[in-house]
Formats: sequence, structure tokens, C-alpha cells
Amino acid sequence: MDNRIRIADKSDMRGIFEIITCLHLGSYIWDVEKLIKSHLNPIDNYSPRCLVSENEGKLLTGAMLLKYNDGNFVLEINELAVRQNFRENGIGRILVDSAYDLALNSNCKLLELKSSLRFNVSDFYLHLGFVRSGPLVDELNCDEYYYFCKKVE
Repeated sequence: MDNRIRIADKSDMRGIFEIITCLHLGSYIWDVEKLIKSHLNPIDNYSPRCLVSENEGKLLTGAMLLKYNDGNFVLEINELAVRQNFRENGIGRILVDSAYDLALNSNCKLLELKSSLRFNVSDFYLHLGFVRSGPLVDELNCDEYYYFCKKVE
């Protein structure tokens, strides 16, 4: 299955919304549409952005929301989601690899993310070379999560 990774634009809004909301984040307090829009209009090289994967038929198969932190030395993966019927095809790995390349080209020192224990994705990130800390507690959302980081070099 061939998937192309690219930076999302405004025309991708609906597809990204469908993909991200499939996560069923339950108790999380967030405005998905506002979050996505904030990642679709980068004003400079260090603005939040969104990467998407699309198949040969131009269907968006995955989406990743990213932002720079700590004086632009850290690239954070805010959200990563792949459409249910496209999982187990390497799309998540390709998106993470693309985020790593973006971090490397932006002179970031670290790629990081937090993931709720409810998603059970530790093995995925550990297999990709991330180091895990936790579990930690997010008191605002009454959830436990792992912190993952990967050195960019």
C-alpha cells in the first residue's frame, strides 16, 4: 500500500477531523476543529503544523499534529491517528519517521509525545526507538499517560 506524506493544507480539514475524532478521547476537554485549524496555517518554520498521509486515491489515511516547544529545540507530536481500516500497514511509522526528519531539518534535539494508557501504544513507540517514562497523571483530564521521547541526531 503506497502512502504519500505531505504537509496538510486547508482543504484537508474535513479528512483530518474524521481521522482525529476516531480516537474517541472521551473525557478530554478540547476543541478538535480549533486545534486542527491552528496547525493548518504555519506562519514560519516553527509554527504548529499537520502532516497527513494519503493513498493513491487521494484519501487521507492518517494525520499527525505537531508543534515546537522549548525554544524550538523540541518537536512535540500532539496527535497521531490512522483510519481504522488502514492500521497495521506502516502508516503510523511513516508519519513518525517524517516527524523525525522534520525535527532533524529544524535542528530540534528531541521528538516527544504523551499518550494515554488507554491507547496501549507503548510497544509501537518503543519499537521506533522512543524512551518511555511514567505512568504520569494528567489531573485536568483525570487520565494517566506515558511520556515518550527520542533524541534527534
